[in-house]
Amino acid sequence: MSRWMPVLALFLLVFGAAAARAQPRPGDWVVADTGQTSNAVLYFDPLEASPAPLTTLVPGHPPVYMNWLRMHPDNRSLLAAESFSGRLGVIQVPGGVFTSIVAVPDSPNGLALDQDGTLIVSTSGGDRLLRVDLAASTSTVIATLPSVLNHVAIDRDTGEILAAIFDMNSLAGGRVIRLSRAGQVLGTLASGFGMTTAVGWDPVTGDFFVTSYDAPEVQRVTRTGVATTVIRFGGANAVKVDEETGTLVVGGFDRTARMTAGGQILRGEDHKHPL
Repeated sequence: MSRWMPVLALFLLVFGAAAARAQPRPGDWVVADTGQTSNAVLYFDPLEASPAPLTTLVPGHPPVYMNWLRMHPDNRSLLAAESFSGRLGVIQVPGGVFTSIVAVPDSPNGLALDQDGTLIVSTSGGDRLLRVDLAASTSTVIATLPSVLNHVAIDRDTGEILAAIFDMNSLAGGRVIRLSRAGQVLGTLASGFGMTTAVGWDPVTGDFFVTSYDAPEVQRVTRTGVATTVIRFGGANAVKVDEETGTLVVGGFDRTARMTAGGQILRGEDHKHPL
């Protein structure tokens, strides 16, 4: 029996199959048009012949700017970081209605679900990490980090938080920082990535995958900080590890792809416009 798959951080989510339809189903991929071509949240069936048609789930209506998506703990609706007005909300599926949960100032741009059911949210405007209690609709700042803070991930083996830093003052200053659950900086996992955009944890090996806008765009990083190139992927903006298959879903400026952990493309999708 099919079930809802995890969302790709920043702008991909994995949901089902079939021809174009009014609502997504389990197995579909959902993308947020962060390039502001339409500001919409869109979905497509990865089993259709490429290029698969994009269908609108949430119409684009600036100034709404969905910057990151992931599955809600209810395993059906979507959590969305809306960065223009600074809020965290839920996109209902079916329906596509966005409902605000809590204000998150300073451009929220990363979401990671912690093991206790709370949500870790990163902001690129204030470079802050917040812990959000979804049930109580409250948020607490747990850390302020170097600029620019991009995406976050949770290491479920250790409970640590991993934060991707994009250093605008240094092309080689991109790095991934390790933090405790309370937000204390424990050290740098690895550095020298350039324009770092996202980090994902691999439950199979315990390694991490790091994406960057610049080359090499997708890298594997061990717990000891050793980085190796996985693939060149123009403008890599997000990465999600599929915990059932061990494959990666990577999003770039205008395409998404599923690939093996070694970088072999299994499915590539050119969306013909920036995402």
